[in-house]
Amino acid sequence: MKKISLILLSLVMLCSCDFAFYSDYLSMDTNTFLNEIDIQEEGGDNMLRFLVLSDAHYNRELRDDGIIRNEDNLFAYLDKDKDIDAVFFLGDMIDDAVSEDYIALEGFIGRLKAHLPETAEIISAPGNHDYNKGSDSAQWTEVFKDLVFDSGNTGAYRISDTVIYKLDSAYRLLGCDQLDHLETALESTDATYKLILSHVPINLDRADQGLFQFVLADNNERGRLIRMFSSENALYLAGHHHKGGVLSSFSESFHEYVFPAFHRKDLLWGLESRGYYHILELNEDTGEVVIKSYQIQNESLEAERTINFSL
Repeated sequence: MKKISLILLSLVMLCSCDFAFYSDYLSMDTNTFLNEIDIQEEGGDNMLRFLVLSDAHYNRELRDDGIIRNEDNLFAYLDKDKDIDAVFFLGDMIDDAVSEDYIALEGFIGRLKAHLPETAEIISAPGNHDYNKGSDSAQWTEVFKDLVFDSGNTGAYRISDTVIYKLDSAYRLLGCDQLDHLETALESTDATYKLILSHVPINLDRADQGLFQFVLADNNERGRLIRMFSSENALYLAGHHHKGGVLSSFSESFHEYVFPAFHRKDLLWGLESRGYYHILELNEDTGEVVIKSYQIQNESLEAERTINFSL
C-alpha cells in the first residue's frame, strides 16, 4: 500500500511540475492576433492561392537514410505556376532544433524564394521538432526572424477579405491565454474568411490520438476551438502527419484539413508519407476551396488528389 501511495505521489508531483512548466511557457501578455499584418495579394482577383508545406524535417537525412526528398519537382511546378500569394509552413520544417538543422532549412528557404513571386511571404507555424526537441521558442523566433515573414510564435495576417491566424501548438497545447486572445480577435475582425495554421490537428480518430499523439492533447481545448469557429467561414490547417495520405474531417459547422509530410519516408517509425506539397485555392467571391496535393516524385506535375468544398 505504501508503495502504491509513493507511486501516486510521484505521479502527482510530476504532473504538477509539467503543469507549472507549460503554464509558464503558454503565458501570453500581448494579443498578437489583434494586429492583422497586411500581405499583398498577387493576383488581385479575389482568388487566393497558397503553397502549403509541412513536416520537411530538414537535416534528418544526416541521421536517418530513410528520408527521400525531391525539391526539384516542387521548384519545377513553381516555375510553371507563378501565381502564389503566400507560403504556409505548418511546422516541423527542421528535425532537431540544432544549428545544423537551421542552416539546412535556411538553404532550402533561399532556394524556394528563387522560384516564388517577390510578394509571396512565408508564414511559419512552429511544430514540436522546431524547438520542443532541442531548444526553446525564443531561439526558434530568433533564428527564423531573417528567414520568414514575421516569425513570432503566433500572429494574424490579412490578405484581401481573409485573415490567417498562426497558432503555436508545438507542445500539443494552446493554453487559456492563446485561446482567449484568439476568441477576442475573432470578435473584432471584419474578415469574411478565416484560415487557422497549426502544427497539431484537432479531429483525428482515437487510434491516432492514442498511438502517435497526433492531436491536441486537451479535449477541452479541441472542443473550444471547434465551437469558436463553428459559426465562421473557417478552415483549420494542420500537419504533424506521417502516416500515408491526406486526412480531412468536415461537418456542417467545422472544416479541418491535415496535410501529409513533405518528406517521403521515415524508416525509424516505419511510417510512410509518399512525400507531398500542396496548393490551396480560396475563391473569396464564392467561398469555394480547392486543395491539390502533388507527390514530390511525380514528374508529370499533375495533382494526385484534388478536393473541393465550400466555407
